[in-house]
Amino acid sequence: MLLQFLKQIFTKRNLLVFILVVWLAFSVYYIARDQWQKFQLGQLQVAYQKGSSDTVKLLIEQVDKCIRVPVQDGDRKIEVVKVNCFLKETPPKETATPSVKP
Repeated sequence: MLLQFLKQIFTKRNLLVFILVVWLAFSVYYIARDQWQKFQLGQLQVAYQKGSSDTVKLLIEQVDKCIRVPVQDGDRKIEVVKVNCFLKETPPKETATPSVKP
């Protein structure tokens, strides 16, 4: 009796429908996961670009104010300073008129 009941449930048509439903569910899951990973990667790249851009803008603003900005990469460390901050403004040269001594 149990064997006949199982034969009724697992007919060729029901088995085919089951396989198609599983295949469709797997395909939808796989495509959705792939699209989600692409979205995450895109958001990560946008955030990285914005962070890089903001860092450079901040560095330029600080250096323009003649502030020494320490920059470090691992064990290497330097200070960034605008060259014009070291140059002293020289007073304008006065045009000297030659004087004749008698």
